Amino acid sequence: MKTFFYSGAFDPFSVLDTEAVFNTLLDGSYNKVVIGIELDSKRPALFSLAKRTEMIKQSLEWYAKANFPVNYEHLIERISIVSYHGLPIYEAKKHGADMFLIATDETKTYNVKFSLSRQIARNKLSSQVGHVLYVREQSPDNLAKSIKLCYKHHEYIMLAQFVTPPVHNMIMEELLEKQYFDCCRQSGISWEDFCSQMSTRAYHNLSHIAYMLDKYSVFKAHTTKQIDFAEEKNFKAAIFFHDYIKDDEEKSFEASKLGETTKPLFMATKHFEPLFDYDDMSEPEQLIIDLDLAILNDKVLYENYAKSIRVEYKHIPYDEYVTARKEILEKLEDVIEHRTSFTDMQKQRAFKNIDRELEYLDCGSWPCW
Repeated sequence: MKTFFYSGAFDPFSVLDTEAVFNTLLDGSYNKVVIGIELDSKRPALFSLAKRTEMIKQSLEWYAKANFPVNYEHLIERISIVSYHGLPIYEAKKHGADMFLIATDETKTYNVKFSLSRQIARNKLSSQVGHVLYVREQSPDNLAKSIKLCYKHHEYIMLAQFVTPPVHNMIMEELLEKQYFDCCRQSGISWEDFCSQMSTRAYHNLSHIAYMLDKYSVFKAHTTKQIDFAEEKNFKAAIFFHDYIKDDEEKSFEASKLGETTKPLFMATKHFEPLFDYDDMSEPEQLIIDLDLAILNDKVLYENYAKSIRVEYKHIPYDEYVTARKEILEKLEDVIEHRTSFTDMQKQRAFKNIDRELEYLDCGSWPCW
């Protein structure tokens, strides 16, 4: 058994961090990882210690459930989270660590002794504790900078590429509040209560809402049509509430307290109703369908989407889930073909993503093609 100490500010915990931890655990049957949150950074933290700790917990839980559903509890119990002041080498020894886990990239020249000891007891570092490098193409430093820039500029989709879905969802609690206040006051539901309701979901949560709002911004930037302010406010409110009540579009509409004229927007997201004539749909109905299903043709985020759906329906036994999911994916192909206004290229990308998920459901690992 080896214990690894993984130190960093983790502001926030990234995809790279999550993968580094689990690859280390899987490298040995009884490996353990102690995640140490550094508290002596000279840079002001984006998130509090409590929030960073919760982000780490949720990120690890999601990743384990999504990728190792059979033995995820066994993996999680081999991870602990601590916070500390002072030198990482002393904290590592305090927790009985044999090795430092260091995430780096192929090009970086990493002075391990200097970074971990900060010039104190450098001559003792090699004899006291070793290190292992987790090498990735992307630099952790550049990743941290990218996350901070996306956070600063509210780049919801870009940010979703760098963190796990639950961490993205937690970050959205801060970034979406003003938009919610601007368009959803009529619901009478506070932002805190809305977030609490959506946090129970693994996919249909704030992260999904942010994705749709981001895609709507792209649409708005490219349309020449004049958009009425009141109509836009109602449309955004429908995005926020379209799946507020799980798998029940009518109750979600009732919870929004929007006018009857917006109800068709909610019903349009009921994708598996008998297909209706494309020509009968209003432009807003067509748009909300496209936004709701845009993730299906996303090359980068589709895999996380598919895994999050599984986590959301974790209560269903795996064999039953696979059968039901395959049926849904077949129906989704019809929906993509007949109810979306995707371009031919977007449709082909969606079909390719679905084929990849079907292959994953059959063999349990994602194809790389």
